[in-house]
Amino acid sequence: MAAKICSPISSPAETGSPHTELGNLLESYIWCARAEGKSPATIEIRITAVLALIDFLRSSGLSTCVHDIGAYELRRFILHLQGVRAYQSHPFSRPRKRGLSGHTINGYLRSLRAFW
Repeated sequence: MAAKICSPISSPAETGSPHTELGNLLESYIWCARAEGKSPATIEIRITAVLALIDFLRSSGLSTCVHDIGAYELRRFILHLQGVRAYQSHPFSRPRKRGLSGHTINGYLRSLRAFW
């Protein structure tokens, strides 16, 4: 299945509509979260979850346009997380033999829900 290209019909300057690509929305989310007084740790956790989803979608050849992300893509992301080793991408800790815990995966999903 070919990946869709996410592009607005007309430019945002013409319509005032926001981009619907996750990376663009992430920057807007950060501004909103700071304005709402969310803690830096909360914001960082949500950024980590969204970036993990973006990386997964891109590596799977899937669109990062929010209109193209549904239950199918999120279930595939959950399966992907279940196969990730603990601390696999951590800058200071060595990867563990065990996978991510159910609690950690749930944290990713809660963060994505809050972002959405």
